[in-house]
Amino acid sequence: MTEFGRFVHFLRVMWGEAAAVSMLFPLSNALVEILPLTRRPSGGFVYLVPALVTLIATLGSLSQVVWLFTQRDHLGIAGPNRARAGARRCFSLGVLALVTYLIGHHVLTSDVYFDVLGWHRADPRLMIGDIVLLFSYAIFFGSMTRAFTLLGLLEFARQPQIKP
Repeated sequence: MTEFGRFVHFLRVMWGEAAAVSMLFPLSNALVEILPLTRRPSGGFVYLVPALVTLIATLGSLSQVVWLFTQRDHLGIAGPNRARAGARRCFSLGVLALVTYLIGHHVLTSDVYFDVLGWHRADPRLMIGDIVLLFSYAIFFGSMTRAFTLLGLLEFARQPQIKP
């Protein structure tokens, strides 16, 4: 079976399906707007365009799935307990990144920059907030995708492999 065939077979496993779906979460968030992802004045981003943030998060999530799938043999050597622990750490990091994003978004939309720091509306230092939001947004989706992928690879490793 070709490597692509194995990858498609992996995506059919329950956790593999979850990894595939979570990889598309940034795109779905752009459509349904569960997480606030807008520019000022109603959102937190000053300089970055939400479509760029979504693209970066989606590419990061996709690269997690592909990279972990190519490293699946090393995952078997490390053992299932280590992979489960890695998935728990990724979920925890994802929740921390989500909380950071939501707090950062609230701080930025409540004009803390302007009131507390005395910055003006065109200050280039406002890019700091954009970068914090970008990283926390991408880390949230990347971590969740990585956790689902790790769990999917464990399930995939337990199934008998289909011969060509």
